[in-house]
Amino acid sequence: MRNKPLIRKRLSICIGMSFMLTTSHLNAQTPSDSASVAVSLQSYDLDIAAQPLNRALIELAAVTGIQILYTTTDTADINAPALIGEFSVEQALNTLLRNADMTFRRTAENTITLEVRPAISAESRNSYFVLDAITVSASTVDQDESTTIFQVTPSVTRSGVPIEDMSRSVQVYNANFIEDFQPVDLAEVITMTSNVAFFGKNSVSRRPLFLGRGFFTPILKDGASGDYASYETYNMERIEVLKGPDSINFGVAEPGGLINLVSKKPKAERHGEVIIDYNSNPGYTLKTDFGGPTQDGGALKYRIVGVYGDNDSFKDFSNSEEKFFIAPSLSYEFNENHTLTVWAEHLDLETYLLSGFVIGSDGRLPVPSDTIVGHPDNMMKNKQTAYGIDLNSTFGSWVTSLKYKHDSFKTNLGDGLAPFNYVEPVNAVVRISGRFNSTEEVDMIIFTANNAFELAGVTHRLSIGLDYRERQTKDYNLTFDFAGAAFLSLDNPVYETTIPTTPVVPDTIFSPSRQKGVFIQDHITLYEDIILSMGLRYTDFSPSDSNLAPAGDDTSEVTPQIGVLYKLNPSVSVYANYAESFNPVTARDINGEQLDPTTGEGFEIGLKYNYNDFLNISTSVFDISKVNVPQLDPADPLGQASISSGEQVSQGFELDIIGDITENWSVVASYGFLDTEDKDRMSAVTEFGGFPKHSANLHTTYRLSGFGLPDVRVGGGARYLGTMFADTSDANTIKTEAVLVLNASMSYDYGPWSATLSVKNLTDKEYFTNAKGTIPIFVQVGEPRTAYLTVKYDFL
Repeated sequence: MRNKPLIRKRLSICIGMSFMLTTSHLNAQTPSDSASVAVSLQSYDLDIAAQPLNRALIELAAVTGIQILYTTTDTADINAPALIGEFSVEQALNTLLRNADMTFRRTAENTITLEVRPAISAESRNSYFVLDAITVSASTVDQDESTTIFQVTPSVTRSGVPIEDMSRSVQVYNANFIEDFQPVDLAEVITMTSNVAFFGKNSVSRRPLFLGRGFFTPILKDGASGDYASYETYNMERIEVLKGPDSINFGVAEPGGLINLVSKKPKAERHGEVIIDYNSNPGYTLKTDFGGPTQDGGALKYRIVGVYGDNDSFKDFSNSEEKFFIAPSLSYEFNENHTLTVWAEHLDLETYLLSGFVIGSDGRLPVPSDTIVGHPDNMMKNKQTAYGIDLNSTFGSWVTSLKYKHDSFKTNLGDGLAPFNYVEPVNAVVRISGRFNSTEEVDMIIFTANNAFELAGVTHRLSIGLDYRERQTKDYNLTFDFAGAAFLSLDNPVYETTIPTTPVVPDTIFSPSRQKGVFIQDHITLYEDIILSMGLRYTDFSPSDSNLAPAGDDTSEVTPQIGVLYKLNPSVSVYANYAESFNPVTARDINGEQLDPTTGEGFEIGLKYNYNDFLNISTSVFDISKVNVPQLDPADPLGQASISSGEQVSQGFELDIIGDITENWSVVASYGFLDTEDKDRMSAVTEFGGFPKHSANLHTTYRLSGFGLPDVRVGGGARYLGTMFADTSDANTIKTEAVLVLNASMSYDYGPWSATLSVKNLTDKEYFTNAKGTIPIFVQVGEPRTAYLTVKYDFL
């Protein structure tokens, strides 16, 4: 396991052959007097050559006159780097122990004891802080061992730098939490993050949309951008959420941040499970996940994840949702320096067209939430295929990742009736008939190289990379028939026996859009406890055009990022960062000139606290601004020209907690405060819609070992959504009510069997997972009280 930098405190040293066993750590020690503090801060002029660690420790003790206690077998066969220059004792030990999995603490006035860092318990099935190793990572070759959230190198960035050393806010949710939480969909997990909200689904592709700190937040898959109509949560090894502007890693982006979904890939040990989920809607889902090496210690590993589901909605649709998903992957380790992984995913999904629900001017639903405001026969089919090849290599001190990825998804919506307008005085909906067909194909090549080296006595972690992305829309046909508008009374809804046929029109032909970019980033370790990060990216973007709209101009942009992190001790760090994002636009002004790209910039100051290596607490304040947002030009009588709006500002505070309070007690919690302002718009909007000013989340699981029931776990949680403006383009007049949604669960393990019973929305609250739009407002309604039963069998 990789070492972590250690704490700055009062140190006393001696060298010996014994080992003093203790559970306390240096960061728990408090200097008893000013003399102790002086010893801690004293610097020494050292000239110790690179050599075996045992000898280096002897020389350090001889120069400083401080004693070190340790067991020689713990330091055998470990080499220490050179120490040349001014060092405090703490700085010297941090450097010497860089290659040793050891920590140190003061045990007497003039004595320091070295200890082997405790290994992460293998019995961490329900730990929310421990991450199981997978063979392949997005930007590095992982060790086949467990690590912690604090130490993981997230692939949402491409630097290969662990979270503990990053001057950014990153939250990670592991497979244990996802299993305990029993999420209905991906949005339930992602919105556990402070100041991240679900914004509904794209109106035609049904892709989930999220807002981070008030702005849109793109979704990556395995550290690569792409387009998916649906994401299978069961196939996630972990979910990473980075907040704030970030165009340095992947180019075009909004300033809300990035979401990265890390898929399950082959593991070093054999494993296998079968799961059946039941729900009270009703419905069921079958799942399986198995794999491992093809032979003991073999270089060839495989993994297969499969899902089949048949589930009804709490709304009264005529058909159920049917899903089939399979994800095979195969990795081959040529040697310790090169690993090749080939993977694929396929999804067939027939699901409901949830166009959204209308709300009245009082911010409430005009009828019960199970009412359908479109048509019970509205169904759409998605067929989604993705495959890729990942080559992860090391060349000396360089760690490289070469990735090719292809995404393809087809969406087919036959004739359907979707709500278009809400007539509140008569409580009725005007619906229009329409159909939609589309095929999206995306090809990507991504190369990243990371290297750690010392230059002039300073440690650098350098990252360079380039990427190419081409997106092609084919067979696109979106048709509405306003002449065939249908009226539906919500007081007494009577649906058509046959949905009107929408007239056939020719497909829209699109050219591909292309993005290519290159970046360089460096994390520089100064004085052992200060890490400076700097980076630049150049991106060139060529937009798509169609036979109905002229092509936009190519756009290129240079986006910087800079940050600094200061480690007060091994457990506590403070950081600050500045980052930018950009998003090209194709809108044109009244003179036919293309508008400038939308750009964002963000400032953030935060604190990270790693408690006892099993609980991570992070908090931050931020200020994000976004400019050059296109809006219609009121001076254009045809309503086609656009102008750039003024500044959109988002400021707030965040608190995120994730990990294990005790061996039996795990928790995920967050609180977010967001204050937004839309400046210089021509409408009366002053705040962003669809995002609560206050939000909070909690989920916790407790194993009843202390009560003699080690195989029983109980869990519970709550989600608080404060009031929010539902109208995003008008005058901030419609506000939804605050709501508190409660959940509960209980699990029992019996040998290879386990069962979990969970209930979502215990008190059966009526609430909205998002609210957006002009008048009328369309919202997505949260699930009413629903029970879930999950039974799992481990067969390997």
